[in-house]
Amino acid sequence: MLGSYVDENLSLLLDYNQVLKVGIDSISPDGVILTLDTGLSELALLTKNCNQNGRCMHIPDTNDYWQPSESQMIDYKTYTGLIDYFFFQHMSEVRITGKHYGEQMCMERDKCAQFSMFAVDSADPFFMIMADGVLGLGIDVAYGGTPGDSMNVLDQMIDHQIIQKRIFGLYTKVKNDTDDTSQVRFGGYNEDLFEKDENGQVSHELVWIPTLTTNSWMLQCPQIDFNKDHITAGSTKALINPSFPFISAPKNDFLKFREDLKSVYSDKPLICTDYEFCYFETVCSDIISKVKPLVIKLGGDKDGEYFSVPPESFLFDEEDLKESGNTCHLAIVG
Repeated sequence: MLGSYVDENLSLLLDYNQVLKVGIDSISPDGVILTLDTGLSELALLTKNCNQNGRCMHIPDTNDYWQPSESQMIDYKTYTGLIDYFFFQHMSEVRITGKHYGEQMCMERDKCAQFSMFAVDSADPFFMIMADGVLGLGIDVAYGGTPGDSMNVLDQMIDHQIIQKRIFGLYTKVKNDTDDTSQVRFGGYNEDLFEKDENGQVSHELVWIPTLTTNSWMLQCPQIDFNKDHITAGSTKALINPSFPFISAPKNDFLKFREDLKSVYSDKPLICTDYEFCYFETVCSDIISKVKPLVIKLGGDKDGEYFSVPPESFLFDEEDLKESGNTCHLAIVG
């Protein structure tokens, strides 16, 4: 019977990345952890070969690396692609090389099918994530795919009659909550999780924004404002990506925002690492009342929609175990 949608619970990792667990028994009977990435159209898994060459590692570093057999190979061509990935508050770029194999994957325990998976045999400079691989939600053709047979993950789900529509919906929380978990719905979006008012009615308008192309989730971003300043020098592009839980800005735009934030709150210094990950040595409650929202416009120059991001959404508390104190971290990086 043709499925309409699949709901999968998500878990929050130590690097604030949302992941899901699927069944791939040949790798681990306990399930395989995958990050979600709209910038990639592949289901890519780290392999033993890449790990043994010192180019791939998942944390914790167990022996549960994929080792596909030659009999599973469905495409003898080797493909190379450049992807971005998130690891501990930093966006990294890696060039991955590998081939496609067929492997059984189960979702919701009983929805199993033979998927085309990309075996990451080598990476340059290296590929390090807190998962076994990446579940690409991109809608472009996968490596070696064609317009008639894209091989991307969402289209494979449709081909295997797991879902009907090439869409997905995300509901995420900033902490793990067993009673109210983060969730991804493949094939639709879960209206039951929309915020409701006291009368049980949806309390906000559902806004649709066209993507820049039919094969990408990228949106036009005409402007970003903070503290009455235009942060971006001009119109730019934004990728909505669940594998990156923070707001990542171009270097110069981030530096301008950082200086604006310092001028708004000068009681404590804003400390930044080499990776441009910044924090205040105080709790966020001391800062939030003095910080204005970040206003982002998405869509066209004339018909775009404005979204106000309150400081509670881009400042978060974290305990500093080494210093036995609290810090307020900035969820915007450059």
